[in-house]
This record gives sequence, structure tokens and C-alpha cells, in this order.
Amino acid sequence: MKNKLFTLSCIAFSFLSVGQIESNLRFSNPQLTNPALTGIFSTPQINLSTTNMFGKYNNTYLDYSQYSNKLHGGVGAYSNNFFFSMPDSDKIISSNSLGFSYAYQNNINDNWHYSVGSSFNLGIANSPYTGNPKSQLQLGFNVGGLIYTKSFFASVNYGYVHQKDLVNISPQALRVSSGYKFKPFKNADLFITPTLYYTHRYGYGDLSANLEVQFKKLHIGAGIGNGRPNASIGYDFNKFRLNYNVGGGFGSVLDHPEYTIHQLSIKFNLKNKNNSNRSSFDLNLF
Repeated sequence: MKNKLFTLSCIAFSFLSVGQIESNLRFSNPQLTNPALTGIFSTPQINLSTTNMFGKYNNTYLDYSQYSNKLHGGVGAYSNNFFFSMPDSDKIISSNSLGFSYAYQNNINDNWHYSVGSSFNLGIANSPYTGNPKSQLQLGFNVGGLIYTKSFFASVNYGYVHQKDLVNISPQALRVSSGYKFKPFKNADLFITPTLYYTHRYGYGDLSANLEVQFKKLHIGAGIGNGRPNASIGYDFNKFRLNYNVGGGFGSVLDHPEYTIHQLSIKFNLKNKNNSNRSSFDLNLF
């Protein structure tokens, strides 16, 4: 059972925690984090991120999404791949998946807008702890909702992963988050965004907090989740945003630096703008 639970945790890293491994890091994988974010920005987007922990765990995520007038919402596709090499062992846990997502978007009134989305992914997983040496088929889905204004957002997302040999302990997670972006000084190009995240998984809940300060094109953030600190720095270039996150893994950054998680992410904004009557979600929160 312990081996299965460990396998379960690793799968959850890949499919559910994605950009926020164990609530340490900011969202950077929007379609897998919450499909309601699919195609919700003002331009088509490509997101690429890679996450590494003590050279043993690596997760790579890639997606594309855009708004479609004909479908009244955003459409997208993504791939998510990870491997975990057991410390002091030659055993490897790995997973490779491909997913698709859609989000219906509309206006409540001139100031309030909403998006409701779902995603489905199909993957191949390999684990030495399931009792089956062969690769196993994995099925996963997410459903999510988002309500937002020019300066506020609140979202909810539920994710689930099914694998044959883990049928009785398939990972699932419920996430609720909210953030508010404000300008403390009227004449300064400075914005502050506090954000709260609540995750319920395996019968336990965790509250995470993050504070981001944006000065012109520079973004600096800090937060805490599961009692572990994290920090981020990012910069908006003309056509893309580059972001670096660092946080504690199985232990804190100070107590166990060898378990520190590093994440590098890039968000590309393509040229043509989405032509629709709904307000795009451009809070730079993700």
C-alpha cells in the first residue's frame, strides 16, 4: 500500500499539481490547472514550462489555445510528460499524456464575465510499484469555472486521474482560488496582486498564499504553501513572458536545499487578437 501511495503522489505531481507542485509554485500550465483558462486571453497563446527537482524529477508541459467565435469559447491542446527516478534506486516512474480542452465564455454584464471549461487527457504510464511491469493506460479529466472582472478573479477546478492498477486510490483534487489586482499609487506604474489557493486532496486541505508585485514589465512574487516558501521572478518581453519559480519540495528550501523545485516557464503571445464580444482575461496572474 505504501508503494501504491507513493506512486499515486508522483502521478498527482504530473496530472494535478502541474505548475504548483504540492502548492509551492505559481500556476504556469493553464489548461491542465484549470481548463476554464483555455483561450481566455486577448491573443492566442503558447505555454511551455519545465520543472525539475534534485535531478530526479522532471516535468515538461506544452500547450496552445485560442478563442473561437464559432464555438463561443476557447479551444486548446496540451502535452504533459514527466519522469521520476527513485533516489538510491534504478526504478523509474514515468508518464506521457496528450489532452484537449474547451471553455465556453460569456459576459454577465459590462463588468463581470465568466468561463466554464473541461479537458480530457489520455496517457501512458509506467511504474514499478503497480505490480504490472507493462505500461498502463491513464485517463484524466478536469472541469473548471472562472468568474472575473478587470481586477478580480475567482476560480474552481476538479481534476481526476484513473489508472487500472490504481483503480481504488485514483488521485483527485479540488482547487479553489481567488485574487485581486490593485494599484497602490495612482501615478506609479506599480500593481500588487495577492492570491489565495485552497486545495483538497486525499482527505486533507491546504491553504496557499501568493503576493506578486508588478513594476512596468517586471514581476516579483513570493508565497507559501504546505508550510514551504516559494518565490518567482518574471519579465514581459515584446512577444513573450519569461518566468522563473523556486520552491521547497519534500522539505523546506532552507532545511533540504537538495529537494528544491525549480521551474522555468515561457508564455508566447501570438499576433492576431481574439475578435469577440467578451472581455479577455489579462491580469497577468498566470
